[in-house]
Amino acid sequence: MRLFLDIGYCERSAKRGSLPGSCATIVADNLAEAGHGVLLACAEGIANRPDPAPAARCATTTLGDIYYSAPTSGSTRSTLQEGMNAANRAIRAAGERGRAAAVAALVLQGRRWYTAHAGHIRVWRYRDLQVKQLTRDHLLPRAPWQVEVTRACGYGDTVEADYDEGELKEGDLFVLTTPGVHDVLPGAALLGVLQVDGTAQQIAELLVQRALAIHAPAYAAVCVARVEKLPARTDTVGAVLPVIELPKPGAEIDGFVIEKLVLKSRRFRLYRARDRESDETVTLRFPDPAYEENTQAFLREESIGRRVDSPYLLKPITLRAGRRTALYAVIEYRKTENLAKRIRRKQGLPTREALRLADQLLGVLETFHRQGVIHGDVRPHNVLYDKTRRQIYLFGIAGSPGGARKSRSPSGILSYCAPEIFDDSPGTERSDVFSAGVTLYRMLTNEYPYGRIRSDMNWKEPQYTPIQRHREALPVALDDVLARACAPDPKDRYASVAQFAAALSAVQVASPGSAPRPTTARSAAAAQAQWAWGLAAGLLAALLGYLYVALR
Repeated sequence: MRLFLDIGYCERSAKRGSLPGSCATIVADNLAEAGHGVLLACAEGIANRPDPAPAARCATTTLGDIYYSAPTSGSTRSTLQEGMNAANRAIRAAGERGRAAAVAALVLQGRRWYTAHAGHIRVWRYRDLQVKQLTRDHLLPRAPWQVEVTRACGYGDTVEADYDEGELKEGDLFVLTTPGVHDVLPGAALLGVLQVDGTAQQIAELLVQRALAIHAPAYAAVCVARVEKLPARTDTVGAVLPVIELPKPGAEIDGFVIEKLVLKSRRFRLYRARDRESDETVTLRFPDPAYEENTQAFLREESIGRRVDSPYLLKPITLRAGRRTALYAVIEYRKTENLAKRIRRKQGLPTREALRLADQLLGVLETFHRQGVIHGDVRPHNVLYDKTRRQIYLFGIAGSPGGARKSRSPSGILSYCAPEIFDDSPGTERSDVFSAGVTLYRMLTNEYPYGRIRSDMNWKEPQYTPIQRHREALPVALDDVLARACAPDPKDRYASVAQFAAALSAVQVASPGSAPRPTTARSAAAAQAQWAWGLAAGLLAALLGYLYVALR
């Protein structure tokens, strides 16, 4: 049995056509059946900040995208946390600088409710003739009749939100209200409306009407949901799937036959497998049980893969409900080669190929950043190369390399980490720019711009090595671009991957084909010997020609 709800919402503004907030009841029927439940969200732009209306819409839209693209096998609370963090990043990444919005979200799923809240939007529950506020206002008194919202999405690099959860009961009435409603209606008036025998939509409209009758606020919005019927307690909605030991070729799980290990990463494994149900070849991605705190990161990457549309990401495949018995993801299959192995095998890529792949990498990173997602682990090992299509596929989204784990990571990982990450700073667009710059440097030279980084001690006196030390024919302009992308100080780097990509596209490479190999003493001696033999052969040919003419 499913959860049955009666839902309604209403929003109005004193100024016709102006809605500085966003009120949404987001229901996806096909996903609700799979266990997502229902998300209700209210947001209101901070009045003294730029673009209040777009900021509020950005918050609720991002929350909906995050929540309904997340696997139901994950924790609902963790998904809400990811949604609030993504909304915070999305508000800061788009529009005018300084945007912010107060946000509250309510999820009704299975037999439980979940809330997320930052700012002055309230969530109420009416049960047994009593109304209870489930959230705590984030306000700071400034002067008589004046308060300041102390927490909101967009205020800083991270959002400090409150989260709560509890059991549902049939007949529960949940209400989300903006300040234009609860700052105007006294508690008795609110309780009186909630006791009305009406539909959720009628209650939402009546609350807004009563608030506007008392005072004309800039914005008044209400979301209402009544619990009509609960699912049976035996339902396993939202159950977290177990992390199992990594499979070996020949093993079978849930009708998938493991054929080959495709990619081994510190956090996950990719396998080629055959689906017995469809008889198609697919890719299975399993989390590594040895990697601590891996489950939520794994689920987060699956969620991002479902909502981010890019040709440089392999598409997740949705399975029928109940098929998966363990934590893994099913992805479309492409015959590929790991980019790190390709770089080592070819001792650096031809210039044109490296720049083409860098453009693709920066393109998918820009798509991530527009949606508030920081990759956090950009390096060739997390990239697969499709030789037939001549394109890459990016994996390994981490968000941040992770403080405690950095000290135990091998140099092949630390060498791509921006210096600020070693100080436990959160991952940013500029840290992704750094990692992408190191990746391109390695594609061109098979070397690292600062050598192998084995600990934070290597960053005390960083020394950048120009690419011409490894490949003389590469233009200075290209090195200038890479030096800025790989600058130790984030302020000296490109502010976005879009700027990095534009700078790369402006570089004119003299030899459009395959660039020469890195210069070595042996290759230089071989080139000198070849030049000498060529000169001798030319002189001999000229002498023979002269003798032939002279002796005729």
